[in-house]
Parts: sequence; structure tokens; C-alpha cells
Amino acid sequence: ASWREHRKVCTFDLERKLGKERGRVGGEDPAILEACYKLGSLYYEQDRFDEAEERYQEALEIFLVVDGEGSHNVGALCTNLGNIYETQGRLDDGLRMQKRALRVYRRVHGDGHEKVAS
Repeated sequence: ASWREHRKVCTFDLERKLGKERGRVGGEDPAILEACYKLGSLYYEQDRFDEAEERYQEALEIFLVVDGEGSHNVGALCTNLGNIYETQGRLDDGLRMQKRALRVYRRVHGDGHEKVAS
């Protein structure tokens, strides 16, 4: 694979970029949010759940400041964190996050939405 392709999934490169962005713009910038979310997803795909949890938590904190609790993105991150917790055997934490995601999706989309009804 070319460097261009590898770079999209290279956690080392993304962590380096995240560090640069933090120094450049501060904590609650969309660039930081995007980098944290991408890293969380990559770590999850690589079964690096502790690192995925850390990045998803950071992204969730930023989304809560930027968008508030009633954001589809908050629901998605709660679902992702719930999946991580369940994979780690932390079932109570997983259930708590899945319930939180459900509350957010109900608030954002209503009871008939696929994220709520399924």
C-alpha cells in the first residue's frame, strides 16, 4: 500500500497530528474532535480497546461542550463506548452507555427512528 493509503489508518501519524492540533488550537476545536473520533475508530478496529475508550471519551467531552447532550453524535459515541465496555466484560458500564445512547436518540430522532426502534 502507498503511504497515502497507509496514512489513513496509521495511528502513530494521527496521534502526532492530534498533538500538533492541540498545541495550535486548544482543546475544544473541531479538528481535535475529528482526530479523537478517527483515532477511537481505528483503535477499535485494531482491538485496542483501552486506547479507543480514551479517544472516544475525549471526543464525547468535546461534543457535549459543542453540541450538548441532545446530539446524534453524542448518541453514536455512547453506543461506541458501550460496545467497548461490553467487549471488555464491563457489562454494567456497557448497559449504562447503551441506555444513554437510546435516550439521546429518542430525544433527537423520536421513538420511530431506526436507532430507537431496532
